Amino acid sequence: TLSSSSAASDVYKRQLESILIAAPTGIGMVIDRVFQWSNEKLSQITGYTAEELRDRDSRILYPSDEEYDRVGNEKYAQIRETGTGTIVTKWKRKGGKIIDVLLSSTPLNQLDFAQGVIFTALDITDSVRAEKEILEKNKALEDALTVKTEFLSMVSHELRTPLVPILGYAEVLLEGGLGELPVEAVRPVQAIKDRAEDLARLIDDLLLLSRLERGKIKIDIKPMSIFEHLHEIIVDYESVDHDKPAEIEWIGDDFDIMVDHTRFHQVMRNLIDNSFKYSLESVNIMIKTKKEGKFGVISISDNGIGISETDLPKVFDRFYQAEPIDTRSHQGAGLGLSITKELIEMMGGTIGVESEVGKGSTFTIKLPLA
Repeated sequence: TLSSSSAASDVYKRQLESILIAAPTGIGMVIDRVFQWSNEKLSQITGYTAEELRDRDSRILYPSDEEYDRVGNEKYAQIRETGTGTIVTKWKRKGGKIIDVLLSSTPLNQLDFAQGVIFTALDITDSVRAEKEILEKNKALEDALTVKTEFLSMVSHELRTPLVPILGYAEVLLEGGLGELPVEAVRPVQAIKDRAEDLARLIDDLLLLSRLERGKIKIDIKPMSIFEHLHEIIVDYESVDHDKPAEIEWIGDDFDIMVDHTRFHQVMRNLIDNSFKYSLESVNIMIKTKKEGKFGVISISDNGIGISETDLPKVFDRFYQAEPIDTRSHQGAGLGLSITKELIEMMGGTIGVESEVGKGSTFTIKLPLA
């Protein structure tokens, strides 16, 4: 029985050694800092054969004593705490080439790991190099984004300067401040004023976008009555003459939400202006409000041209326009909805959209209840 058991043990050891030798991971055993055994994969990683490593001080693989000591200290500290030490280090291959290695070590004797360890090694030089390249590219992209944001802010400010007198003089002319305009001049001057106002809104969006990117937007969260705010918005729109019939209705619950009042007002105006822009002969907007758990839900539905299934996932992307630029019939830079989404998320809310071509769109906002 003893003879049979011993034979089985020898077979098991040979099988285990065969597996370790053929393993795709470098494996070695070090006792008292001296190599005792290593497999073929470790030879491929280090450039040393198993015979060249055997009985050699393990320092042979390290580019410096400082790196050897660092690895030993950190690895053994981990082993004391978890039983296994894993660390990224640098090895010096036979011939002097420096490589990056992921090293994992386990003590042969858990009571005294200083007696010896068995370790696995992976050559991660290519991965480390690729990660470094990615970090460098990310840094370059961040620098480019910073330059772009600063340029955007500077250009927007410079554009606003000449726009002020254009708007001012157009208003003075229309109001008769410099004498009554000839009838044939009214429409051109009105067009100048309208397009200047469009440009002013675009500049405001660009400035807000640059401030969002730089984290310069401050949010002042306070309770706000949804009834009072929606009533104020509806009265504002009803008091202005539009170029087509317009009706805005509100039904639902009154509740207090936690928002920045100014930014919420901007969000609502963006969505309602969007409904006006993409409606045809008339504008019918329905605003519904309700409570849903810890959130107040506000939906804005219109009778506009709708959004195609292809364009729906992109409507909140910056500068996205469903219409091709050379055939576009609607003004705008595609910033309103992206800014709206960012502002809502800054206030702790979410926004979504449902739409069908020819049947209008519904934007749904969820914001925390007070």
